[in-house]
This record gives sequence, structure tokens and C-alpha cells, in this order.
Amino acid sequence: MSCAAGLAAGLLAAGCGGSEERPAATPSPIVAPPAEQENGGPGDERAARYRTRLTIGRGGIRPAQVAVRGFFALEFVIRNDTGRRHRVRFAGRTASVPAHRTRSLRTGGVRPGRHVLRAGSAGRVEVLAAPPGEP
Repeated sequence: MSCAAGLAAGLLAAGCGGSEERPAATPSPIVAPPAEQENGGPGDERAARYRTRLTIGRGGIRPAQVAVRGFFALEFVIRNDTGRRHRVRFAGRTASVPAHRTRSLRTGGVRPGRHVLRAGSAGRVEVLAAPPGEP
């Protein structure tokens, strides 16, 4: 063995720190928190809801017809561009929309078929609820 090789072997042995062996590091398992903890806790789920925007203007309420999915909760966002208050009714619910303001009218789902949202003197909107699985 050459002098350089012997020196390198000696340094390598001395640098080990003796014969003490360290156990291999064991990875700790990663446990993801339950979904409820990640999203804010129990009760934070929101029902599927169809949001439809309607506008009351000089020509009445528009659009005259909207399509939604049957049985899903509905939210009508109604913007009143007129200078007077309007009352809007749908499925037993009523919303009063002040002049130049926006209000929402929320209701549970409706059965598939044709329904009417009434806006008094501003007119009406035909709400077509499609059965589940149909466009």
C-alpha cells in the first residue's frame, strides 16, 4: 500500500467517529386531517344552488325565461334599475327590491316543469326546471 493510500485509509477510519452505529432514520407517517377539519368543520357544506341573475328595467323584468335543474336550490339575484321598489315572488317566497338596488331571493328546489316568478307590474319570468340528468 502506498503512503498516500495508507494516509487516506487512516483518515477515513478516524473520521467515522468510532464503531458506534446510528440507527437508520425511520420516516414518520404523514396523516392527513379529516376533510371536515380542513374545510372548516362540520356543517360547512353548501347545498348545490343554481344562481340566476334577473334585471328589472323600464321594459320589465328580464330575461323572460330561465332554465334551472329540478330539485336543486335556487337563488335569484334581482337588480332593480328603476326608480321604485318592486316585490318579487316565487315558490312561496317574497323579496322586496328597493329602487336602484340588488336583492336575492332564495328557495329550495322545485319539481321539474314550468314555474312562474312574479314581479308585479314589472312582469313575470318563466322558470323551466329540467329533470335530473337532462340538459
